[in-house]
Amino acid sequence: MQKVKFTVPLAETKQVLVQRRPDGWKRMKKKQLRDSIIGSALDLVGEEVHVHAYSSFYSRLLNLQEEVGGHIHIVQAPGDIDSEELIRMVADGEIKRTVADQNVAQLNNTYYPNLDIDCEISFPQKIA
Repeated sequence: MQKVKFTVPLAETKQVLVQRRPDGWKRMKKKQLRDSIIGSALDLVGEEVHVHAYSSFYSRLLNLQEEVGGHIHIVQAPGDIDSEELIRMVADGEIKRTVADQNVAQLNNTYYPNLDIDCEISFPQKIA
């Protein structure tokens, strides 16, 4: 058995829900926009989220189900699709939502301004 040690943490990030804002979101009032998207991890009960099965995002969603006391429909993404491709698929409306590290989501949000990445689903996590 091989063991691996991580380096000193280089940064911190959180896991965030990546979801598409509704069509016409720029013309919506703040409350109307807030009501049309998931704003809390509690609101994920009964909802569908696409992530890789062997990712930290999958593990977090499983734990979140226990914490909120309800089922989240976790769809396993194919192994040949990376996180950034899942984010693009959300932006294009091919899937409803995924989870990403906040720093990755923020970068992709510059390319896809129709994404909402404000719903945090984890505590800060160290990146090494």
